[in-house]
Amino acid sequence: MPRSKKQDSFLKNNIVAFLHCKECLKELPDGVSPAEWSAHDVGWTEKGLQVWCRRHEANVLHVDFEGHKHPAATARLEKEDKPEEGKVYALTGGPGDKCIANGNTWSDSVVGEDN
Repeated sequence: MPRSKKQDSFLKNNIVAFLHCKECLKELPDGVSPAEWSAHDVGWTEKGLQVWCRRHEANVLHVDFEGHKHPAATARLEKEDKPEEGKVYALTGGPGDKCIANGNTWSDSVVGEDN
């Protein structure tokens, strides 16, 4: 069954504020973004959802759902596979070649890129 636009919008990046370990932010190297520096594990606990800093072995956030169940989106939006302007693609090729005729994607069929 196809998803609704509302369901699809839930599968996009809707983050408006990021979570970071405060100790990691204190140690952030120059020229490195917090996203690149972060080393988080995110997962379910018996009570809810936890964000854990692997670098400092410390809790960043632990949400207690207090026994309530909440809907969760675990599906993914399919990436649109289409040719990009300025790139050269292999349309045909021999057996096993990465090309459109052999059923490969546009991104896999770019000429001159190792895929």
